[in-house]
Amino acid sequence: MGSLNIPYTREPGSWIIFAIAFVTGTVKAGRIDLTSIILLISLALFLMAKTPFSNILKKKGRSELAFILLYITIGSLGCLYSISIQPSMLFLYIAGIILISLYFIFGRKGFLLLSEASGMATMGLVSAIAAGVGGEILSKIYLWPMFFIFYFASSLRVRFAITKYRLLSRIYSGIILTVSGVMIYTGKLIFLSFLPLLEDFYSALKVKKEGFKRLGVLETIKALIFAFILILIDKD
Repeated sequence: MGSLNIPYTREPGSWIIFAIAFVTGTVKAGRIDLTSIILLISLALFLMAKTPFSNILKKKGRSELAFILLYITIGSLGCLYSISIQPSMLFLYIAGIILISLYFIFGRKGFLLLSEASGMATMGLVSAIAAGVGGEILSKIYLWPMFFIFYFASSLRVRFAITKYRLLSRIYSGIILTVSGVMIYTGKLIFLSFLPLLEDFYSALKVKKEGFKRLGVLETIKALIFAFILILIDKD
């Protein structure tokens, strides 16, 4: 008898940035309770369905459909529960559905850059959802664009920096660093969290290629620094 092969997303990078965003949002919310735990499991189930769902869109892995439906059903029930506790979170979930749809649509159409942007915006949204379940969603919504900006820079660095997108990585990180410098000068110290992008700008200037394993470790460290600064400094 063969062993049961349970399909799920086996991408360490995706799980790491998901965890960092969720933990940051939870810490910013200043509380962790049963709802937060249910929400963590629910969102993780959606991430588990990512790769199996991509396989189905590529006309392979039809046997994975039952697992995908199970992940989405249980995950949706958890999200509905959080909405019953915090009705204003409905907006965040609608935004999530739109972004996830765009991720797969752009991916199917071959718009890799737009697909990556949608994916990173979805991961950034995780932080706002985790913080929002604790209340005061509007005061925590800034986490979403902050994480999106940083995660998209990381995506450019890992996926595109060793290809023709190296110039784009340099321009993007350069713009973010310039804007951050201005904002820090005006007293918005939370923009210090973007300082790890100095490495992106420097690396984009180099010509040599880099191994993905090294890049993965480096980006994880930078994401942890980004999140740590974000947690320490208040938005105002």
